[in-house]
Amino acid sequence: MLDEKRVINEVAARNGIRIDADDPFFASATMVQLALEETLKIVEERFRTTIAEFESHIRLAERSAGKAVAQEAKVWASELREGLRRDITAAGLKARVLVQEVHEAHERPRQIFWTAVGLLSALGLFCSGVWFGRLTHLR
Repeated sequence: MLDEKRVINEVAARNGIRIDADDPFFASATMVQLALEETLKIVEERFRTTIAEFESHIRLAERSAGKAVAQEAKVWASELREGLRRDITAAGLKARVLVQEVHEAHERPRQIFWTAVGLLSALGLFCSGVWFGRLTHLR
């Protein structure tokens, strides 16, 4: 509220005019003070409303940004999955080629071994036949 003594002293000091506590000036000052208080209440309410709207817009922007980030993450994840699928397919093809090469590398000595066994067996049978033929022919 208005400090009447301070106002009386300030008006006298600044303007050289003496006013009393029952002067109509104080009624005007009280009306101005009440108008200012009412205006401040309105401004404060508008300020609170503006802040609430601002916070609401911020939350909406956060949700929109979150949706945009989520959509971008889905696209990125899809591209990543596709890239991984291609890499896995390529790796599978390379693995098949390597397995085939390893199989052929192991198969070649096996073929040579069994061919040698077969030739030695054939030679053994041939020699046995020759030997058996000589034995039976000499008697």
